[in-house]
Amino acid sequence: RAEEATQLANQELIHRVKNTLTVVTAIASQTGRHAATIEEFNRAFRSRLAGLARVQDLLNPNSAHEADLESFSRELLAPYI
Repeated sequence: RAEEATQLANQELIHRVKNTLTVVTAIASQTGRHAATIEEFNRAFRSRLAGLARVQDLLNPNSAHEADLESFSRELLAPYI
């Protein structure tokens, strides 16, 4: 059972990492479409990745604070406003 649980957790982790990479790819594509210069792309892309990281912190079940919809939305949309 322990081996099956470990294998299931590993498969879930791989799935989540692939989903995150898909999101990062989409962020890069969107940022690239709207950036006029490399510097602009770099600034916007880093800001958006930082927003994604903050959202991940909000979704962490071991987080010191609860994730409410307002906080989640504010963090997620901050780089785009």
